[in-house]
Amino acid sequence: MTVARVLIADIEIGQRLRSYDGEKVAALMESVQELGLRTPISLVRQDTDSFRLVAGLHRLEACRRLGWEHIDALFVDTLGEIDQQMWEIDENLVRAELSEGERSEHLLRRKQLFETKREQERVAGKRDGIKPQHETGFATDTAERTGLTKRHINRSIRRAERIAGDVREAIRLSPSFRKAVELDALADLSHEDQRRAVHLVARDEVRSFREAKERLTSGKPTLTQERQLRALVAAWKAASDETRAAFLEDVGAGGDASRDEGPRLPTVSDGSAN
Repeated sequence: MTVARVLIADIEIGQRLRSYDGEKVAALMESVQELGLRTPISLVRQDTDSFRLVAGLHRLEACRRLGWEHIDALFVDTLGEIDQQMWEIDENLVRAELSEGERSEHLLRRKQLFETKREQERVAGKRDGIKPQHETGFATDTAERTGLTKRHINRSIRRAERIAGDVREAIRLSPSFRKAVELDALADLSHEDQRRAVHLVARDEVRSFREAKERLTSGKPTLTQERQLRALVAAWKAASDETRAAFLEDVGAGGDASRDEGPRLPTVSDGSAN
């Protein structure tokens, strides 16, 4: 691997695991102005005058906004495609300020790449008659390269594996995507209940996914159900005998209605359905 200065205009971004964060770019601009670019970005050559970014999106964008025409780059052409993707992930895990949700997604993708590479090596070994030696596991390998603990790595991957993809997208920009305890609460739910939890939080019926989990797993009525019950009770009490009779006939309950008793509605927490 070699380091060289290249034209920023010749660098293609391509599809990234994460888009850049404007606030982080602004902070990097201040740092680069004061201290310079301390860590080169990582590139691969596509041809003589074209390069593809492997790692360093925020650094590249900061230098671009500062008006730089050239940037220092580390060329990782000797790495295969899988290793290039893992290089990008490892750089993000080490250097970037990832949210817990982003870290979980990065680690899950790294695990998928690691297992694909390991399988390719096993197939090649069988073909060449090479017996596999002691193999380092994914969590151990990742911990050594990123400084994360194996416990953190395994918990993060569990979140990404158990939370539905559409749910992760729905909460990506929310503060909850940054909090491990919130993501763990979602991960404990079925995919269907995860979607219900997102709706409960979006409608301000609960303040967090932890509260949503408790409500969904305890069988307690949601705030919306409680409000609807209170509204029904209030409407019943205010209705005339004729209206009550018409209501019971309409819903198929049948029979006469007493002004005092009313239909057998469930009670709610404030005692309004006595």
